[in-house]
Order: sequence, then C-alpha cells, then structure tokens
Amino acid sequence: MKALFNKRQEKEFQDFLYYSRYIFNDHFVIALMFLVGALSLNYSRWVQALQGRQVIADGLLIVAFSLMTWLGGVRTYLKEADIQFLLALETEWKAYFKAAFRSSLLKQSFLAPLACFLAWPYLKWGLNWTGWELLALALSFILLKATGLMADMEAYQGRSGQPAWLHLVLILLVYGLAFAYQAVWGLALAGGYALWQAFHSTWGDRWDWQTLLGDEGQAKQSLTSFLSLFVDLKAGKKQTKRRAYLDALTLSLDKAPSAHAYLYSRSFWRSTDLFPIWRRLTLVSLLLAFTLPKHGLTLVVFLLLNYASHFQLLPLAKAKEGQTMLKLYPESDDQGLRAFQGLLGQVYTFQVLVLSLALCLASFGIWALVYLLTALVFEFLFIRYYLPRRLQKKKRARSAGRKKQKI
Repeated sequence: MKALFNKRQEKEFQDFLYYSRYIFNDHFVIALMFLVGALSLNYSRWVQALQGRQVIADGLLIVAFSLMTWLGGVRTYLKEADIQFLLALETEWKAYFKAAFRSSLLKQSFLAPLACFLAWPYLKWGLNWTGWELLALALSFILLKATGLMADMEAYQGRSGQPAWLHLVLILLVYGLAFAYQAVWGLALAGGYALWQAFHSTWGDRWDWQTLLGDEGQAKQSLTSFLSLFVDLKAGKKQTKRRAYLDALTLSLDKAPSAHAYLYSRSFWRSTDLFPIWRRLTLVSLLLAFTLPKHGLTLVVFLLLNYASHFQLLPLAKAKEGQTMLKLYPESDDQGLRAFQGLLGQVYTFQVLVLSLALCLASFGIWALVYLLTALVFEFLFIRYYLPRRLQKKKRARSAGRKKQKI
C-alpha cells in the first residue's frame, strides 16, 4: 500500500512539473522578477527605518503564520474507484495513510523556514530576536502543523476531536505569545498541544471513505482551479465561464455592431484561459504601482506589462474559425479585423485607465499623466499598425502551409 501511495504521489508531481513550464512563461517570470525586486527594495527600506516594535507588523505576522499553519490538510491521492476495488483491503490501508500523513507534514513543513526567512529582517532589527528564537518559531510552526494533520487523521477514522475553531484559537494564541512576549513561550504551548494530540491519536483499521474522498476531491479541484489560471487544462475546466460582474463589458447580440464583435466579446470576457492571463498581469501591474519607486523609468515597466498583457490575446483572433454563426451571418475579413481591434481597444484602454488611477493613488504625480498619454499612443500604434500586419503575416503563413500539404 505504501508503494501505491508513492506511485500516485509521483504521478501528481510529474503532472505539476509538466504544467509548471507553462505557468512560468517569459512574461510571467519578467513580471515576477520586477515584483520581487520592488517588494524587496521597499521591505529593506522599511526595515532600515524601524524604530522598534510595530504593532501592525506584529499583527500581520500573527495572521500570516496562523493562516499558513491552519490551511492545508492531508493529501491522500485517493480515487473514486478505490471504494469499489480496494475496499476489501481496508484493514491494510494503515500503511498508506501513514505515508500520506508523513508526506503532507514534510512538504508543508517547508513553509516554516521560508516564512521565518522572510520575517527574519523585522524580527532581528525590530524585535531584537536571536537565531534561537527564530528556531523556536519554526519548531512551533511544525508542531502546530503536525497537530492539525493528526486531528485530520482522527476525523478520517470517524472519531471527533476538538472543534476546528478551538484549533484556530490555539494557533493564534501560540503565535501571539511568540511575537508579543517570548518565542519560547509559544514553543512550550505548541509542544504541549502536540503532545496532548499525539496521546489521544490512534491508528485504527476503519476509515470514513466519504469524508476522505470528499476532502481529496476538494484538494484536487483547488489545484485544478489554480493551474487553470495559467494553462488550459484538458480536463476539469469549462471552456467558458460567465462572470456576472463583467456583464456590462460583454456585448449582447442586440448591442453588438457585428457578429464578429459579439463573438470576440464573449470569447474574451467569458474565457477560462486568456482572460485569467490578462487579469493576472493587470493585478501584477497594480501591485507594482504601489511598490516600485516613483521614477520615470518605472513607466517602462508598466508599458512592457501592457504589451505583454495584450500580445498574449492575439490567439483570440482565431476564435472565429469554424464558428457556425459566421456562416449564418457572413461577414468580410475586414469586419472581423475591425471587431478584433475594437475588443483589444476596449481591453487595452480599460487596463491603462485603471493603472493610471492606481499611479495617481500611489502619488506618482505628473508621471501618472505621462504614462496615460504614452500608453494611449502605444495602444494606437499596437492596434492600428502592428496588429493588422501581424495577423496578415500569420494568414499568409497558414496559406503557404496548406499549399505545401496539398503538394
């Protein structure tokens, strides 16, 4: 049974590696580098200006560490068919679930050094912590994580333990003691809590399969939803998704000037691949507006993000291929080009205006107006000149390819 778990875990890991090459594409990596650099620079400046303990910073650390500890459960990689084909081996599943518990604890414990590494500058210069106190914080994290996973395994065996709200309260209390007083106090409470949970936990031979399959299904769906923000998955994803808050931007059939305009509008605002990419880069741009230094060269970063956001929408031009509606309402290629230019203009202008407002709120001053005017000029050049040439070049390449196939 342990070999079965290892095989399924390896399959899950290989699938994630396969999709990761699409997640960390060139545009996303560039934006991520700017974001990490900007956050690091501002964090460094904030730490250098510290005058001692910051109550707000302490509260944010307590909430952040508590959420990282509380969220996450045991990944079992169970399948629906197991309840039919492997239920006869129920008494032998103990080794499988022990392997699942150890694997989940090991992987989630890696958050401890990462979180401590990020918090260390403030802890050292703001709270005057030593390395031993940081180690106590990391151990508290691991103990609390182990306690939560043990409680999950108890629930999977049909035994009710402490309520979830009590577990969350104890987590908040541990980190409250650690950051407000001494880290060793938090470690002592976390250690006592872990010992109490370990004393009351046992490994039986009967399992609540409905709860196990339900939790594993939710974990898989969460992973699928995350990956769907970046890539178009073959399964577990709808081709379209209505977003009620964007209905005002989606053209209806009676308001659309052409069938192409109606098609492109619904294809973008209700897409499950291109729209999430555009939304992600827009949110990254807004975050950078409040983190990057207020300098003229910073505008180049935003212009590059504008270009990257809308360059990735060019494959949408092929959405009209094979559409029955365009056979019922025949329209020329020029009408299709104008409709696509209209959609890109709407999307591009919307992003530019939102980012310009963010720059004003971030106190960029005159640079916000400079960005607005420059971005609108680039938008005009991109849509009116670059886009037609790009699509015409692609069309000629496809025609040449079809001719070669006929030969």
